[in-house]
This record gives sequence, structure tokens and C-alpha cells, in this order.
Amino acid sequence: MLVALGKHTTTRNAGTHRAAWPQRISKNDHEYMRILVDYANLPPALKQPGICHVVGKILQAIDASSLTGAQGVNVRLYGGWYEGDVLSRVAQDIASQLAKDFPRPYLIQDENGVRRIPVEVELARSMIIEPKINMLHTYRLRGFPGGLKCSPPPYEGCVAAHACPLQHLHAFLTDRRCPHVDCELHPKKVLTRAEQKLVDTMLTADLIDLASSNSVVAVVSSDDDMWPGIRLSLGRGAKVLHIHSKPGQTTPPEYQVGIGNNYVQLRIAL
Repeated sequence: MLVALGKHTTTRNAGTHRAAWPQRISKNDHEYMRILVDYANLPPALKQPGICHVVGKILQAIDASSLTGAQGVNVRLYGGWYEGDVLSRVAQDIASQLAKDFPRPYLIQDENGVRRIPVEVELARSMIIEPKINMLHTYRLRGFPGGLKCSPPPYEGCVAAHACPLQHLHAFLTDRRCPHVDCELHPKKVLTRAEQKLVDTMLTADLIDLASSNSVVAVVSSDDDMWPGIRLSLGRGAKVLHIHSKPGQTTPPEYQVGIGNNYVQLRIAL
């Protein structure tokens, strides 16, 4: 069982004070549980209350026995944090929450009784192996996406098939220009999409890196792109706690072939 305390809370006989906690955990801090979070893959309902809520739910999903011997927890949040070389608006908001609420002590109850452990949370701006080199341009706005197709009208289920306001959509997206003869507007001027770059591979690289020196690593994601890194980490002898972030998500049986007993599948309770 894990219970969150206030950031500056102290409890009688509860261990060291906050001032003694490490402000940045390095790769060589083997006594710390490492949790790698694919933040963009989390459901909006989980993220909406804030980072304290997210971290609390993740820790609740982990059995206390997995934290036996851990002197603390380091949570890394992976996402498209840089728009160019500037922190994105979302990243700035999260950084503000982290500065206010973390490090934060949690009470853990296991077979050895109740003790307090520090929990540190950070934006994963760089790879663990290169902490001084930030991965920039990870949040990008793209124009009209390639491969997008639009079915021609009439559309099934439309209640106004002969006067549908979407009737010109097919021509606009197929011809890549406004149907009006004098209009030069094209989809790239009105349609954009945000995308993350480098983020999944950065998380996977950190996972593999940590697997060589940590006995237990946790990954919070329901993205199948994590599986090559998970399998390689298991092959290196690490125990991987795979925490699914989406309700009802489970690991497909074909991904679990030959992975052994060091793979533990968990879920966040929303």
C-alpha cells in the first residue's frame, strides 16, 4: 500500500528529511525504482487532475513487494516537450507542477512494516546516458497528413444527404484545393496535426540502458512500439513491470512468447 504525504510533511520515526534526498537521481543510483512514463499515451481523464494524481495512480498499480529494498522512486515523463528549442506550453505547465509538488514522500507498507520513501518526478528532456544534451524539436506541427482519404458523399447515416454541409469535403481533400473556382485555399493552410518525434525511441533507449544496471524497471505505456525494448530488457535479465495506461488493455499473447517470469503486466485503475 502506498500513501502520499504533503511535499514538506514529516512524520515521527519516518526516516530522513527532504533536505537529505537526492535532487537528481543518476543512472548509478541502483537502489531507486525507475519508472518510465509514456505521458502522451495516458488517457486524458488520468492526466486532467494533475501530475500528483498521475503518479499516485501509477504507484498504486505497483505491488509494494516490488519496492522492497528501494530507497526511493524516480519517475521520468516522456513527451514532446520541446517546440523547437523552447519548452512547449504543456511542458511548462508540468514543470511548474513538479517544482511545486516534488520531491514528495510516500508511505509504503510491505512485509517489513511502514516506511517513507521519496518520489522524484522529472521531464525526460534528455537520454539518461547523456543528461546534459536535451533532445530538442520533439513537438512538431505538421500540415495536411499524407495518405488521408475521404469517402465521397452521400455519407451513411447522414440525416440531410441532399443538403449535407460536408458535401464539399470530398472534393476539398481529394483535389487538394477549395471547390470554388476562384479560391486558392488548400488543405495545408487549414489542417494541421501535432506530432511527437524521438519520444518513443528515447524511452526505449533509456529502458535498455537501465536494464543493464537495474534489477527492476517499470514502463507505463500501452503503445506496442515499446515491445522491442521490453523484450531486450528482459533478455538482459531485468525484471520489467509493464503498466498498461488504458482501460481494458492487455498484452497480446503473441508478444509474450518466450519472455519468462520477469515480465509483470499491471494496469492503472482510473
